[in-house]
Amino acid sequence: MQNLHFEDSTRLFVESSITKLRVRGESFLETVRGPKEGGGVWCDVFLLEGSGESYPRAEGALDRKHFVEHKIYQDLHGIDHHLHVTLRVPKGSASLEFVKEFKSFIRSCSRDFMTHN
Repeated sequence: MQNLHFEDSTRLFVESSITKLRVRGESFLETVRGPKEGGGVWCDVFLLEGSGESYPRAEGALDRKHFVEHKIYQDLHGIDHHLHVTLRVPKGSASLEFVKEFKSFIRSCSRDFMTHN
């Protein structure tokens, strides 16, 4: 497993953890790093072996208390690996164009590894 991490203008937040709920329906609290409201970004990109086909139902945007967390999975055809990306951006419409461009870039990575006969 290889990973790449970058962040800019971030801080720590106390958020409900993303996990199965306890018996009483309360989730655990955890400290997580995310972007500041005025602008920022936090991102982890993992290169993992095998296909990411089992992940699609977990892909998408999750509206957390202080930011929006995007999960992106992309197979890298031709090398039997996939990308597992977590991107956190501030809430609001200002981040929408960045997220759209970032997802497009991640999707384009698949073509970079394709084998040509």
